[in-house]
Amino acid sequence: MPSDAFRDADPGDVLNLAARLADGRPLPPGCASTEEPSLHGAAAVGFVEEITVTVVASDVDGLEATSSFRLRAVVARGG
Repeated sequence: MPSDAFRDADPGDVLNLAARLADGRPLPPGCASTEEPSLHGAAAVGFVEEITVTVVASDVDGLEATSSFRLRAVVARGG
């Protein structure tokens, strides 16, 4: 996700980012969001799945903005 995907008009405000599946469920096991605008994870060999992730950015005033994107994970079989 680009580092400028979310912006706050108030100078000095820090945005808190949280990621979840588009239907509100938590991210799959092994997939984690960080304070930076990125996701990290590992999947088993042969894993193929497409998920829609929603990222919520919130500021100290309680204002929120969301953005959703599709993530397709494919882990090739070794050989």
